Amino acid sequence: MSAMNTVAPSLQQLEDVVRKGFEEGMKGWKALRIIQAQDLYKSKGYSDFKQYLMGEWDVQLNYAEKMIAAASVREKLESKLTGDPDLHKIKTERQLREFRGVPDGKLKDVYERAAVIATDKGAKTISSPAIRKAKEEVLGSQTTAPAIQEPSTAGTESNDPVIAGAK
Repeated sequence: MSAMNTVAPSLQQLEDVVRKGFEEGMKGWKALRIIQAQDLYKSKGYSDFKQYLMGEWDVQLNYAEKMIAAASVREKLESKLTGDPDLHKIKTERQLREFRGVPDGKLKDVYERAAVIATDKGAKTISSPAIRKAKEEVLGSQTTAPAIQEPSTAGTESNDPVIAGAK
């Protein structure tokens, strides 16, 4: 049992680092979304966003699009669920992807239902399958609703922290 006591604080510290890295990564992807939306990459001589991603960050467009969408969803969740103590349980692009297509007015309902499903199973995170199931339960046949709209980028600086996975 004493080994558990010495491991737990270390694990908690490492998980805090991972969580901060995820949050910082989301800031980086948000910055990339702004760079793309405002065509800022052109000032460096790139003719398109794909070339910019490869030339500056060694990132494929498909991956960047997934992560940029995840950052948008994360931002939307944070605005709808301000102060929710369990929001940290949404940790991956895969989890965030499940929230795409959820109408703004139903986002909190889907999240809360997913949290209940996860808690009922004794899970420490809110898994993608739990979110998918909650989405089906809350939205029913509405699961093809319009995607979550991206928050406005007006007045947002484009020099956010270094993008995760950058050179």
